[in-house]
Amino acid sequence: MRPGYDLAGKRVLVVGLARTGVAVSLFAAAYGATVTATDEKPESALGETAARLRAEDPAAFGILARTPVTFAYSDATAELRASKPMIGVDPRGRIREVRFNHRSMQPLRPGRDRTVEETVAFYAAYRAFAEMVTRPDLMLTFRLAPGDCAVFDNTRILHARTGFAATGQRHLQGCYADLDGVASTMAVLRRKRRETG
Repeated sequence: MRPGYDLAGKRVLVVGLARTGVAVSLFAAAYGATVTATDEKPESALGETAARLRAEDPAAFGILARTPVTFAYSDATAELRASKPMIGVDPRGRIREVRFNHRSMQPLRPGRDRTVEETVAFYAAYRAFAEMVTRPDLMLTFRLAPGDCAVFDNTRILHARTGFAATGQRHLQGCYADLDGVASTMAVLRRKRRETG
């Protein structure tokens, strides 16, 4: 698989070195990019904001880990919809993913699936988590230069931008890849490395 654009000589920042981050780093380096990767915390500390919510407000954590929320986006070329809890945990209770996107989150409404009380409790938990994700001690801030590429797993790294001046030009191109495709590319690169090395 060749990328649809030339990566040779480009600067690529990979935030988070779980499975996806490692795969993207290897992929970009294989096609000539200068890769900088960061993962300031061990894998056990990933999802720190969600872990803090669990420690500081276990009831809110529980609500966000068990209440399915629908996220949806559509335009002329895409129709995306998924319903899952905001905080995903594995069978052992370890935090594996976070979904937090106020632009695509659909409103929860009381009715067939939940009571008014459950809906109110969900939004209280959501507000507690929203306040927590803006804590400066939980943020990694960096400035992209023209031509830079930032790569992260959408369900492991919460991301946003700060304000910017409305003068001048700004262009930001988003690109999304499913985890199966990234894992496949990583496996092929490993196989090629074993065959040539």
